[in-house]
Amino acid sequence: MAFLLRGIGNKAWWDKSRDDFPWLGEDELIADVLKGLGTVDGALSTYVVNEDKTKVDRVVAALASGRTKIENFDYMLVPVDVVLKNFQSDNTNGETPDSEVNGWHMDIVHLTPAKLFQLAYVLRNHKESLSRMLKSEVKSALQTSKDKGYLDINKVSEKVKLELS
Repeated sequence: MAFLLRGIGNKAWWDKSRDDFPWLGEDELIADVLKGLGTVDGALSTYVVNEDKTKVDRVVAALASGRTKIENFDYMLVPVDVVLKNFQSDNTNGETPDSEVNGWHMDIVHLTPAKLFQLAYVLRNHKESLSRMLKSEVKSALQTSKDKGYLDINKVSEKVKLELS
């Protein structure tokens, strides 16, 4: 079974408990989770990774290479079939400095506000797939991708390039 990888902004938004926010209902999410689910034209960008998750470091490196600095990277892995049974998808090319990773890209499409809320709850139900790659691990993954020639260095953000020098 393959997984969809989605950067989620901040892992803490998904870890909030009712103890933190007693006003939340039993099964409610704090609205902050939607910050990490930014859509463009009703589509949410994800990347397909293999069952053994060996592609995770490379996808994270590709995504982190466009950031303004190297920092922790929070993401969620959700089984592809769980998402595809409830939502439409489109295999489009990604826009990272790693052309092979770009081929692993999949948009979740035709998202309305209601569907995005529904997707947030689907993701929450797979919260065990919530992960954080620490800054040092992100830097190591970036360095590996750079050294192996996976990244088009001309497309990597200037600040990240400086941190890798």
